[in-house]
This record gives sequence, structure tokens and C-alpha cells, in this order.
Amino acid sequence: MKRIIISLLSVFLSFSAFAQGGKEFVIKGTLKNVADSTVILLMKEEGAFGLQASSDTVRNGKFMFKWKVENGKEKYSLFRGPNESEFPTMSLDIWVKPGSVIEVTGNNKWIYTWDVKSDIPEQIERSRFIKINKTDWDKYQYVDVEKNTIAKGNLETSRKKALTDSLNKLTKTIINRIVIKEIELLKQKPIKTIAGMEVLNRAVTEMKNKNNKSKLLELKQIYRQLTKQQKESVEGYSIYTLLYPPKTVKAGDMMVDGDLFDLDGNKHNLAEYRGRYILLDFWNSGCGACIMKFPDLAEIYEKQKDKLNIVGINMNTVAAWKIGNQFAKITWTNLNDRKESAGLATKYKLKATPHYVFISPEGKILFTTSYWEELVKNMAEYIKD
Repeated sequence: MKRIIISLLSVFLSFSAFAQGGKEFVIKGTLKNVADSTVILLMKEEGAFGLQASSDTVRNGKFMFKWKVENGKEKYSLFRGPNESEFPTMSLDIWVKPGSVIEVTGNNKWIYTWDVKSDIPEQIERSRFIKINKTDWDKYQYVDVEKNTIAKGNLETSRKKALTDSLNKLTKTIINRIVIKEIELLKQKPIKTIAGMEVLNRAVTEMKNKNNKSKLLELKQIYRQLTKQQKESVEGYSIYTLLYPPKTVKAGDMMVDGDLFDLDGNKHNLAEYRGRYILLDFWNSGCGACIMKFPDLAEIYEKQKDKLNIVGINMNTVAAWKIGNQFAKITWTNLNDRKESAGLATKYKLKATPHYVFISPEGKILFTTSYWEELVKNMAEYIKD
């Protein structure tokens, strides 16, 4: 792992060492009111996870990336360099395909709303939604920079909290305005690409958080108009579970099962591991707290594997899972349901990682926790050395 960059939405790992062959694409950038020597990162998107592909420094208002597409059309993003504190902690999504030449222009540091000239349908659909809210997205980015400045400043604690609370309130107001406009646009035209699906997901999340029942009814109607393929995508599963929350299980209930896959693509079910205690470990490749505990999990597994099956359930895309696995050194069962956070995790009411679920040999959930000390203490009541 070369570097971890944390933004509001993602954890980014460098993957330059893992880049494979493919056909080249080019991104050309022209910027005004952005200082020369500013560093721009090119990130490969893998769900909520980003992998650093390359970086460039702005010179004479220009930057450029040449990289290779491995699997046809792919999603990348532009992100600020690690020391560019005057930029927002947001990224500019860019879809590429073999041989494409993408032109990016910007008149300020608000990277999320830089203009992208492209004939790729995903980019066109994204631009359509950005255009109707550009003023508010620019305000959002300005507020984001202000919050980061305050967080790093030397203000008295109560003053810092008051300013941050005020800006958080403003952020919520801006996002609400943005989403209301996006819903109106979603109602006008069918969603064509994953870019539109991402907008729908954001709208559903926001309206659900606000418990806006009338808007949720409108969003359900939009969801019903999706194609079968869109509904069966990871984004589609995520939207569905927000609109129609699944029944969740708790301590005392029987475990919920589902199709899971190993790194070779073989299908498994949790029922295979009954007969011993089962510890489910929900994790993701950008979760430092998850990976830090893997040596301790390995020690427990070695001592108790005649009584205990540990089943790691990764919640990333398959590509990000495979890269994360190279750092994780997992010696126990390592699976992924290919639905990221919209799959089995929703049945176990997962809100953050790591998340542990301890199950009896008969398949009954004994307890759940996100805290390591609680996990070890409670497991000791069932499994004796």
C-alpha cells in the first residue's frame, strides 16, 4: 500500500503497481484561477473505493493524463493532491473508453463541477444533472473548504463547534435543494446510465433521511420504471433496499443465508459452515480498523479452528476486494456476495465496518458487535480454551 487518501466519501489506495495492459485514453485539462504546481490525482473508481492510478502537476494552466483502459468502458475520477487544502474533498467523475480523448476545463478550484467534454453516455447524463445545480454544487464545495479550514484552525473549541454546526446546517440545506431539482429531472426522462442511477440513489438516501414520504412515493415510481438490468445492478439493489428495507435479524434469530463467492468465483453458502460456531466478519478493503485486527483474528482462528469457522465477508467490488486481499493476509474463509453494501449486510443491519456476527453451531445468532473487546469477551463465554 503506497498511500491512503481520505475524502468525504471514499478511501483511496494506490494501485499503480497493479496496473495491467490495455488501450490508452487521454484526459486533457485546461484550468484558470488554479495555481501552477497544483497536484491533480487520477483515481480508478471501484464502488465507494478509489485506487490511485497517476498524478500530474498543473503547468501553465494545463494538466494531462495518459492511462490504459483494461475492461472497455471504465469510471475514473480527478481528485485533489494530498496537500491541496484549498480544494474541496470531492472528486470529478470521468468515464473513459479505449481511445477516448476527454477534455476538462475549469475556472476555479471547484473540481466537482469542472466541465467535461465527452461523447460517452454516462458523462453526458452526469453533466445534465450537474448543469441544473451548478450554482448550489459550487456553494457546497465552498462550504466544504470552509469546514476543513475551521477543523485545522486554532479556534477555541466552542467557537469551532458553533461554526462547524452552522456550516453543517447550511450543507444540509444546499443538498436538499439539489436533490429536489434532481428528482424533478429524474421524472422527466428515463435513466439511461449508471450516472443517473447514482443520482437516484442519492435522492432516495436524502429523502429517506428526511422521512419525506411524498418524495419517496415519487422515487418509488421512478424506480419502477427502471429496466430489469438496472434493477439487478449493485446500484439498483442499493436503491431497492433503501426504498423497501429488508427484514433484519438480531440476537436470538436464525442466521440469514445468501450466495457468496470466493476469490476463484466458486459459490458458497453460510450453511456450509454450520456444525461449529461461526464468526461473520463484515469488512472492506479501505477499513483500517478491520485490517488492523486481522492478525488477532488469525491467532484466534489458529487456536479455535476445531470449534470455530471464521467467514470474512468483503463489501467492495470484486476488483477492490482482490487488491485489498493482497494486504490483508487472510487465512480463514474469505467471501464476497458481489452486492457491496446492498447485499447480505442489509439483513444483518450493518451500519459500519468492522461488524461481527457470532452464530451458534445450529445457526442461531448469539450476538453482534462492532467492538473488538466486546467480541473477544463474549466469544470466551461460548468457546473455552
